[in-house]
Amino acid sequence: MTHINTGRVVLGGVVAAIVLFIVSGIVNGAILGSSWQAWLQAMGSLNHAPAEPAGLALWAIVSLVFGLTGVWIYAGIRPRYAPGRRPRCWRVSCFGSQAGLRRHWAKSRSGLFPTM
Repeated sequence: MTHINTGRVVLGGVVAAIVLFIVSGIVNGAILGSSWQAWLQAMGSLNHAPAEPAGLALWAIVSLVFGLTGVWIYAGIRPRYAPGRRPRCWRVSCFGSQAGLRRHWAKSRSGLFPTM
């Protein structure tokens, strides 16, 4: 087994986080912005979302965590398995579960689920 280059994993994770943050901003701001505004008005007093600066900070932190995790999983799987279908399936399943976690976290932080 080979040694994982930690510096490149961190650099790749930061780049992935920046890409995730920008793509999320484009999708949620430019494409779905009007839908989100309609949802916020429909929720009324039931909306428990954090303030915009806190929300941006949370999304930046979550993007960094998911970027680092994704690149770390890739760096751990890639040298251990030969190129082919099996490692590709492992990577897709790991990234898919990561995307599911991000989606559920987003729902809980956006005020979609009630808080105690």
